[in-house]
Amino acid sequence: MVKGNVTLDYSRCNLCKLCLNLCPTNVFKVDENINRIVVNDDSCISCYGCTILCPVDAISVEVSSHTVIDITKHTEE
Repeated sequence: MVKGNVTLDYSRCNLCKLCLNLCPTNVFKVDENINRIVVNDDSCISCYGCTILCPVDAISVEVSSHTVIDITKHTEE
């Protein structure tokens, strides 16, 4: 799998949290202290589900052709 670099446009995000429920590798989390979704794209596998599902087009994923991740790190045992 190819690693993705996830960008969240906070000016568009409406906190619907669909990305949290969809992401198979838990890239998105809610920071209750600032009432904002935060991104940890270290585990992004570039499935693009978040970009397709986001109703306000607030999420983009950029893929680096030079970065490959080991998907066995992201599977449950």
